[in-house]
Amino acid sequence: MQRYDFLLIYANNLGEIYLKWYRFRPFLSLEPFYSVLILLIGFSEAARQWEIGVDPDINVLADTVMLRQVIMNIVKNAVEAHAQRIVIEARNDMTNNRTSDHANLVYLYIGNDGHPIMAENRQSLFIPFFTTKRSGNGIGLSLSRRMMLQQGGMLELADHPFNGCHVTFILQLRMITHSN
Repeated sequence: MQRYDFLLIYANNLGEIYLKWYRFRPFLSLEPFYSVLILLIGFSEAARQWEIGVDPDINVLADTVMLRQVIMNIVKNAVEAHAQRIVIEARNDMTNNRTSDHANLVYLYIGNDGHPIMAENRQSLFIPFFTTKRSGNGIGLSLSRRMMLQQGGMLELADHPFNGCHVTFILQLRMITHSN
């Protein structure tokens, strides 16, 4: 066995160990999400209108670091698209549900009024290395979706953005209820 083959096997084993460990991660409240917003508001140079409707008592099954990274990437993209209004809202919305256990899902909507995403680019947004930015590398949204999938969730582009927004992303997360 060559050294390269050994390293590949070792890396695969580490990945499997991580995924087994990950399944036992504790739930978190969406409340730490506010600290991310404070950082992002500071990051934003121009005055922006932030509308946040997130109940801090909602508990979701998610990795704190990954969820923060996904949210930061989406908001950073909005800022780079010259958004002046960013709307973030959490809902237990059964109308968007595509699974049978709809009572255990929460949807985090992140919308903005920045430059709209062209129709021809909507299908390619989550493909690795696809970008519409001059200085982009096409990693952000594809990696964000992968992180959401790893947590048992999903990241999608909404078919119909929030009123007053040009773009809305939907993060689907598993909600922890007191009966669980």
